[in-house]
Amino acid sequence: MKVLGWEEKYEIGVGKIDEQNKIMLAILNSMLKIFMSPEYSPNYLKMYATLLMYARKNFAVEEKLMREIKYTQYHLHKNQHEEFINKMEFFNQEYLNGENIAFEFQRYILKWYGAHIQIADKKYVPLVFKNSAVKAEFVLPD
Repeated sequence: MKVLGWEEKYEIGVGKIDEQNKIMLAILNSMLKIFMSPEYSPNYLKMYATLLMYARKNFAVEEKLMREIKYTQYHLHKNQHEEFINKMEFFNQEYLNGENIAFEFQRYILKWYGAHIQIADKKYVPLVFKNSAVKAEFVLPD
């Protein structure tokens, strides 16, 4: 079972961010697979650490981009990133407590990709394309 597959509608048009979001989605799908298993996975702690490390890296790149374009909703967007990390920490604790969180985790990730990626991330994209130096750094060539 997958949380979801990558679809064109999730692309924001900023190559570096799109590539990172694809990788994060693959990690999230691996986490869901672990959560779906009836037994504790010996790979869980490594996968969870990978998720947190990659999410923080992904968010740091995105936040750097938003600072460079002087995005006025930067702090609101950064708060959404922090909420995501907090939610992943909540899921971690629930899983370690023996709770079945697969459905709740899947539902949260579907909501995240719908609301954050498709709406919040796309709001800053026009500013990226107006700034040629930022565009050159973050938008992958065709």
